[in-house]
Amino acid sequence: MKRASSVIAILVVACASAMAQRMPAIPNECSPMLDRALELSGFNDAARAMPEQVQRQIEEEMQSDEEMPAETRAKLAGIARGAFAAPAIVLSVKRNLMKDCDVPMLQSAVEELQSRIARRIREEEALSLTPEAQKQVREFYANLKTNPPAASRIAVLERMDKSLSITDSTLDMILAISKGLVAGFGGKWGAPVEVDAMKQQYRESIHNAMIANQLFTYRNVSDEDLGNYVLIYETPSVHKFSGQLQQSMLQAMLERSEAMAREFRTYLAKKPSPAPKTGAPRRTAPRKAAPKQGSPQQ
Repeated sequence: MKRASSVIAILVVACASAMAQRMPAIPNECSPMLDRALELSGFNDAARAMPEQVQRQIEEEMQSDEEMPAETRAKLAGIARGAFAAPAIVLSVKRNLMKDCDVPMLQSAVEELQSRIARRIREEEALSLTPEAQKQVREFYANLKTNPPAASRIAVLERMDKSLSITDSTLDMILAISKGLVAGFGGKWGAPVEVDAMKQQYRESIHNAMIANQLFTYRNVSDEDLGNYVLIYETPSVHKFSGQLQQSMLQAMLERSEAMAREFRTYLAKKPSPAPKTGAPRRTAPRKAAPKQGSPQQ
């Protein structure tokens, strides 16, 4: 499960064509306003970048499995990419948001999110998601050791993390995805007390990772502009919309990660077992006797 969660930590929804066929039509009463809010919030940019990010992450994880055939690697990576196609992500999240559509709130949020500062920073967020930018991430992180950020920048990012609940929402996302994966592979999710313990165990490392991520994303944004950006997300309408969007993403991740795991499981179950390697038998050392219960392991 640990490896599965690390592989899927950034994954979100499922196959666009299949989802489009199964989902009922979305009422259009507030659909245009919701579309505008999703675009201005940067959600659509993240959805468009996700398929390639997912495929790249899956491929990197599978490199450590030398026995996995190339055909299987390609198939699993393709399943993952298709599972998180942008149209399906947007449609699933939008469907959840439409259940409680607050038009005045959306109108106010749109007004805030189309300000100059919000647009400027959303461009930086979108640029940080491109393949070209992602290639620079590791080098940027490595340079932080010799060129640490100013205390003022850390203070702004800590405020952003608290106001936007970035660390907590990321933890919730990872747990939702993990829960879906466990269910999709036929496992059983842990009890609430175990889940709470897991959140406490990983919270500090996730928080540090989020701060490092924000340092990269907003590396070309001044402290003043970033502070004003946080103010926008602290307004009642944008704060409420962001919370609803977060909950919709959690539900989508849970459902679609489970569906993806089922597809993985079905594909792997149909794969024939690898044929035993031929050749002269190798001489092996005699097996050591198992240690008695309670004796120290060597």
